[in-house]
Amino acid sequence: MDILTQFGIALVAGCGASMCVHPLDVIRVNLQVDQGSGGTRQYKGMLNCGSTIFKRGGPTALYSGLSAGMFRQITYGGPRMALYPLFVERVKSKGETTAALPLYKKFLCGASAGGIASVCGVPSEVSLVRMSADQKLAVDDPARRNYKSVIDALVRVSKEEGVARLWEGATPTVARAVLLNSGQLAVYSQAKGEVDKLGLTGIPNKFVSSLLASLVAVALSCPADVLKSNMQNAPPGQYSGVVDCAKQLIKNEGVLGLWKGYTPATIKLAPHTVISFIILDSLSRQFLGRDAM
Repeated sequence: MDILTQFGIALVAGCGASMCVHPLDVIRVNLQVDQGSGGTRQYKGMLNCGSTIFKRGGPTALYSGLSAGMFRQITYGGPRMALYPLFVERVKSKGETTAALPLYKKFLCGASAGGIASVCGVPSEVSLVRMSADQKLAVDDPARRNYKSVIDALVRVSKEEGVARLWEGATPTVARAVLLNSGQLAVYSQAKGEVDKLGLTGIPNKFVSSLLASLVAVALSCPADVLKSNMQNAPPGQYSGVVDCAKQLIKNEGVLGLWKGYTPATIKLAPHTVISFIILDSLSRQFLGRDAM
């Protein structure tokens, strides 16, 4: 029962946070797939991207792909947060506290939780990327896919391109999840103990720890995230694989092109981490009598 409760709490935390920060996810995706030869891009930055999307499609455009975002939390976001404490309990020695667990073990637990959950979440990532990337195109542009919902996206991709396309970009997706969660979950868990030594407890402690975890997680995972978004948004045949995708991006935009969308990714992940982890720990303490991490 505790395990089911833990999964339920994680789903509530993930979906609640995503509802708040989804527009930043739309902006992040649009910046990541905004590539051009010789450095020519449609957007001049995060604010320009957001305002352009708003002008083109109104406020609802910034929530395009929300159903896919919720589906992602159900298949990936919630499970990763539920699996991490389960893995931590397995690797702890008898009588060892989570705070005393070596950081490398926390990294391994975070990487494992993220990697396992992400395999199930790839179809939701493909749907989210495509639905968000539609906002880069004019309303009457024939290249727009115009999926009505995540269900419509999953069905149409399966029929039009084959079921295998739902797992397009699986390699960088899993790599991103491993890197992001090894940083986010492990650093948050470790930082809470360190921040506590500074005299910060309760919500302030969770807030600071979440911010630190976000900075580390984005720095580690951004290149894999950029490759994932480009592969999942590309028409069939544009890239022969993740290495080819990386080569083309670096050729057209330089190495720093792999960190496109870093600012909105950080701005999005920071509040998402803060909100989801505070909800996660608060509900876990309420229903299970302990913090989740």
